[in-house]
Amino acid sequence: MTQVYIGVDVSKQWIDVSHPTRGQWQIETPALDRFAAEAAAEHAIVVFEATGRYDRPLRAALAAADAAHVRLSPQAPRQLARVLGIRAKSDRADAVLLRRYGEAFQPAPGRTAPPEPLADLVVRRRQLVKMLQAEHIRAHEPLAEPARASLARMVDHLATEIAALDGLIAGAIATCPERAETARRLRTAPGIGPVTAATLIAELPELGRLDRRALAALVGLAPFENESGRWRGRRHIRGGRAELRRALYVSAMHASRGNGALKPFRDRKIEEGKPVKLAITATARKLLTILNAMVRDQMDFKYPA
Repeated sequence: MTQVYIGVDVSKQWIDVSHPTRGQWQIETPALDRFAAEAAAEHAIVVFEATGRYDRPLRAALAAADAAHVRLSPQAPRQLARVLGIRAKSDRADAVLLRRYGEAFQPAPGRTAPPEPLADLVVRRRQLVKMLQAEHIRAHEPLAEPARASLARMVDHLATEIAALDGLIAGAIATCPERAETARRLRTAPGIGPVTAATLIAELPELGRLDRRALAALVGLAPFENESGRWRGRRHIRGGRAELRRALYVSAMHASRGNGALKPFRDRKIEEGKPVKLAITATARKLLTILNAMVRDQMDFKYPA
């Protein structure tokens, strides 16, 4: 029996659907539950792009129906379009392209839990932190006193909001015993504080479920070859979940300073001739591998003897 792949292009208020035998049609957001139930009954795999907040209603409907799906990075179908020489760009054309991507590459489907408030809280905190950092930068500019007073009020307000979100995030983690235990376990690792632990739980549910290479590629910490003929260029990381990558990079930087547990690994990379930033990136990948094993094996971090 041939596996059925359904391509879906997600918009703010509707989705465009491409089915291999039923053709194409458009579905309003309120009807997503019915679409997901039909896809599950057909044992089809729904293929769509990660579109930030807009794909959340679709993900929630698919999770409720226990429907298999593949959530692709936006680059994947566009790369196929270049190979096929497709230049048209429309919602209907993208839905067809996503279906063809599934049929050509047969990516492994997933079944995930519906989006939950913890992810929203983590994202909102990150947004406010960026706003606070921008205000701190502006504080060094020459400003008239009324403008400086406004800036000071905004800094206080943002700091208060961030503290409130920290409490909400801690509460959301504490309400689930399994999640609370995972957060506690993650924080036994060097460089992992409460914010990074919450970010990993909210934005990397695959932690502990994938092998280290697949997980590194998912986060964007896997180096890819850059070669042609006899020419050998430096390998580069690319793609993946940028905010998670940044969080792990900062954690690795702290974990490999001073007498940190990962300092020997970082020093070894530098002795091999790696630039400092590249050594820290490799350390971040090592840290991710350690965290993955900790969650998988349900073990706390152990410092090397």
